[in-house]
Amino acid sequence: MNIAEQFEEYLDTLVTIEIAVAFAARERRPINRTIRDCWRCIAPKLKDQRNIQIFRGLVKQPFPDGALKMLRRHLDEAAGSPSLENEVVAAINEEREAA
Repeated sequence: MNIAEQFEEYLDTLVTIEIAVAFAARERRPINRTIRDCWRCIAPKLKDQRNIQIFRGLVKQPFPDGALKMLRRHLDEAAGSPSLENEVVAAINEEREAA
């Protein structure tokens, strides 16, 4: 699995859990339980071991909602970093050229 696929899987997982949290908040369901339940449903679909470890660690936290917000904050900060952006774009371009 290349870096672009790893990032895509990470982002997809993060957004999926965030959507589940948004619906839970709207429906006044417990947020932390929703995060754990959502993870149980999507975990078998993940392929990258690092992503699995990240989100497994997330759901083991006493308050996964806070940890989820931290992951989003870190991603948003990293997205503003030109070096990370350049690395991801370069990896995607390499994949396109190889295909």
